[in-house]
Amino acid sequence: MKNKTFFTFVAPSLVMMLVFIAIPLVSVFIQSFYVTQGMYETVTVETCTPSFPTSICESIEKTIPVLDENNTPVTQTVFVGLDTYKALLEPEKVSQLISNGQFFDVFSSIDFYKALRFTLMFTLITLPLVIGVGLLIALAVNTASKKVKGPIIFVSLLPFIITPVIGALSIKWLFIGEGLLTRALESITGQEISMFAQGWTIELLMMFYRVWHVAPFAFVIFYAGLQSVNQDTLESAIIDGASRFERIRYVVIPHLMPLIYFIALIHLMDTYRVFEEIIGFSSEAHVISLQWLTFDFLEPDDTGNRSISRASASSMLTMVGIIILLVPVLSRTLRDQKKDNKMQDDTPKAFRQTPLLKISSYGFLTFWALIAAFPLVWIFIMSFKLPIDAFAQSPLDVIIGSNTALKANALSGIDIILGGVFAYYAYQIPAKFYRTTLEYFIPNQNKNMGAFALGLSYFFILIGCAFYILPAFSNLINAVFSAVPLLSILAEPFIGYTLEHYYSVWVENEFYVQFKNSLIVTVGVVTISLTVGTLAAYALSRTASNIAIWLLITALVFRALPHSVLVTGYLPFFIESKEILEPLWNMPIIGWFLGLFAEVPPTLYGQPLAVIAVLVAINQPFTIWMLRSFFMNVPKELDEAARVDGCTHFQAFRKVILPVMWPGLITTGLFSFLLAYNDYLVTSLLLDNQNQTMVPAITAYFNRETTATDQVEAIAAATSITAPLFILVMLFQKQIVSGLTAGAVKG
Repeated sequence: MKNKTFFTFVAPSLVMMLVFIAIPLVSVFIQSFYVTQGMYETVTVETCTPSFPTSICESIEKTIPVLDENNTPVTQTVFVGLDTYKALLEPEKVSQLISNGQFFDVFSSIDFYKALRFTLMFTLITLPLVIGVGLLIALAVNTASKKVKGPIIFVSLLPFIITPVIGALSIKWLFIGEGLLTRALESITGQEISMFAQGWTIELLMMFYRVWHVAPFAFVIFYAGLQSVNQDTLESAIIDGASRFERIRYVVIPHLMPLIYFIALIHLMDTYRVFEEIIGFSSEAHVISLQWLTFDFLEPDDTGNRSISRASASSMLTMVGIIILLVPVLSRTLRDQKKDNKMQDDTPKAFRQTPLLKISSYGFLTFWALIAAFPLVWIFIMSFKLPIDAFAQSPLDVIIGSNTALKANALSGIDIILGGVFAYYAYQIPAKFYRTTLEYFIPNQNKNMGAFALGLSYFFILIGCAFYILPAFSNLINAVFSAVPLLSILAEPFIGYTLEHYYSVWVENEFYVQFKNSLIVTVGVVTISLTVGTLAAYALSRTASNIAIWLLITALVFRALPHSVLVTGYLPFFIESKEILEPLWNMPIIGWFLGLFAEVPPTLYGQPLAVIAVLVAINQPFTIWMLRSFFMNVPKELDEAARVDGCTHFQAFRKVILPVMWPGLITTGLFSFLLAYNDYLVTSLLLDNQNQTMVPAITAYFNRETTATDQVEAIAAATSITAPLFILVMLFQKQIVSGLTAGAVKG
């Protein structure tokens, strides 16, 4: 591809990364040397106290803020040099503590060092755990039967795609107060246990959550790598008498080393900006991270002021730390990109196992599946119970919900069996008959629109069957069984449930408003990210110039940036956007054109458009890398054939390459969806209450003093936000796995 064509395709992404990433970074750097302060003036106020025969008067000097003509406080921005960094790092206090022999007190008494200690410990401790657990799961699944692999992969993906804040809350709920696992530990140890009363136990829970959340990602990558282990090398090792452990150590692990570097790179990027755990576990009093510290500076105080300068200084120091951590891994990535090595895939045969090893593998997989699914299943059960049952002492009482059965509704054995059969066939029918049905009803027309229409029709059919046909049929079967003495036990209701919490959340609390806002943000992010990222990824996959390599490395560095850094750069502009953009509205031609959309310049703060811009900037580097990995799998001969037939580069891209790329676009779109749908930090800082999305709205339930009913409603809201993600995993499991695989192996 010629340079002119290359830059034409890459230009939209370059402009976006320049405007939405590079410029905010420069803004953050500059802001860290300035402080915006209110202007004050001293006035003399005379106060008189009535007395006899005359009043007693005295003059008092008061300092009051200077107001403009609109009664708005006037501010001034002052250059302070390194004072903000000094206020953050507190070098004098550090020196004093060290001189007094209190070195470790530095990491507990000063917020920045306290956050730095936890961030580094969290990152470096969870890294080997994620790699180790992911590798163990991959090795166990690789030797399992085909019938087991599908369900295990499905269950394993649930912790990975779940909203991080909701995942942390689900773990927290098992341990807080009289949580299920807290009661279990107390019964084992015979002592009272409070997991959230001290910092080190909270840190352990956070690390457990991170491994639970990220190990599935490592598992999928390693599982893909195991499929490409050279069979001849393994057979040679067996002939030489190598044990299974020796084969793994000397053949498998060296083969997986590039993937280990890839997982380490992604994990370092994501874990160094640890934030959701702090929010989910409400641990601010004991444990904080660097990104949370920046977030706290950006949060308005009681007077509505934000510490933009401190947030900027904190962001710059955080960036320095992540760059230092990533230098070794990025240097290897740069070498690999220049070499442009390609992996040759030779699918090995399944390893043979001894009966004892097979039992151990299946036992480990069962244990992992239980850990992966249990927190989510438990909060799902709690959401259908009255508070007296949801917080019952016995787990069996929670599941049965006897009080809920008496006061609300209950399911019989027949209801549960019919519901399970309905759910099974609702999933199996499209899996088995989708293609045949599509070919029958839409043989020649647009397949994509036909598939969408067919899926939508099936969805409405399921809704009708679930809410009308199934209950009527279940009532009929229950009536028949209740008349038969030996079978009547199956028709007796015994598991209580209620939908009142979901009704309160969605109808009374109008949670559908937050759902609509989440939908707007998510659709906007996915559409823009795919449109712009596809062009850049295609161009980068069709050139091997040094410019392309450095663009990819730059995108990788941008991906590593903590999200709070970009918000710090955007926030002042969004707040003052009306005043900043006003000159454009005053220009003759430009002002007339802009006036067609809005009579006055908009205030971007609080609007979904602001969040979409930030999330697209955050998502763009990842989108480019992932789509590039898919484009590299498309033979270049297709481009050449289209060019020979007279197509331009863009026509070849649109008419020949894109139709082949639909699986890659779907996969990348899914990950863009997850980023926007699951976001907490950006949406909570940049959206007002009217335009708030679901995740911050749910955490508001947990971060205030609430009744037991409010807490169960919060659990119902958390379950609601999880349901679409569960459906995504169920429908697009193969695409998610292939996307992670392609990103690791080819990227």
